[in-house]
Amino acid sequence: MSPEIIIEASEDPQFSKISLSNYDHIPNKTKYNTDSVFKKKDFSTETIEPVLNFEVFQDDVWIITHPKCGTTWTQEMAWLIMNNMDFEQAKKIDLETRSPFLESSLKVVENCKTLSRPRVIKSHEKMQLLPKQLWTKNPKIIFVVRDPKDVFISFYHHNKFFYGRKFEEDQVTFIESRMKYGNFWEQVLSFYALRTNENVLFLSFEEMKKNLKSVVLRVSKFLGKNYNEIEIDRLVEHLDFKNMKNNPSCGHNKEVEEFRKRKNITEEDILENAQFIRKGEVGSHKEELSEELIKKIEIWQKSYLEQENLILDDILWRN
Repeated sequence: MSPEIIIEASEDPQFSKISLSNYDHIPNKTKYNTDSVFKKKDFSTETIEPVLNFEVFQDDVWIITHPKCGTTWTQEMAWLIMNNMDFEQAKKIDLETRSPFLESSLKVVENCKTLSRPRVIKSHEKMQLLPKQLWTKNPKIIFVVRDPKDVFISFYHHNKFFYGRKFEEDQVTFIESRMKYGNFWEQVLSFYALRTNENVLFLSFEEMKKNLKSVVLRVSKFLGKNYNEIEIDRLVEHLDFKNMKNNPSCGHNKEVEEFRKRKNITEEDILENAQFIRKGEVGSHKEELSEELIKKIEIWQKSYLEQENLILDDILWRN
């Protein structure tokens, strides 16, 4: 039986508080994955139940991240590895069609049901709201993390890109709300606890930036695929940041267009030269965040990691 979904107001009127009547479907219960999660009220809650009850197949590949952790990068990598390095098909068909964002709408949930297998599916959901069958069918799961300071500044610009001039939150307010309501560490630590499971690969954006080829080889092995040196090098070049940024099939154009249509964002609202894929750098927060805000983020981060006897490097590098 599916748990009852309880939707309440939070202290911040921008966010809804989502709880379940039970968390019996969670295999490795912790305080991080058996508590309420928060969703921005901009995003519909109508997909919560269909996603919880979504049918999962063992040959699926799931890309699960907090937004702005290298999701698109990982999707493109995994899809090509799973599809015999079919670069021509990847060029012809948008990534959001090849690897849909499951909870983005009821239409996408339905479309995912008819995707040709093996499916490569993207989700930003927290563990407790992911499909229950993930924990019984045990498909391959790739979880990607990133330094939250870079995540937050990237997510801030991401919102400016989507909303354009209608986005009015200042940087500090936005980041402080993400610390309180974004469930970042709850999600990361829930998956970090599963990192030794055979069907889970825990990666970091920083690892990908430092040695992309090494990560491509790890992902290929994890997905049970074997390619020669020439094929691997071609994929690494395809995934190079400058190529990803200029690749129209990875620009999430349909997703952006549909979002702006729903939110009545006009051409006049759109910021010039804004792109879905922006900088893709490690440490870019240092150029934009004040020392005071960086310190505040680090104190917030420490409040989670110290309880687990961890430091950030353990999460980003020691997997």
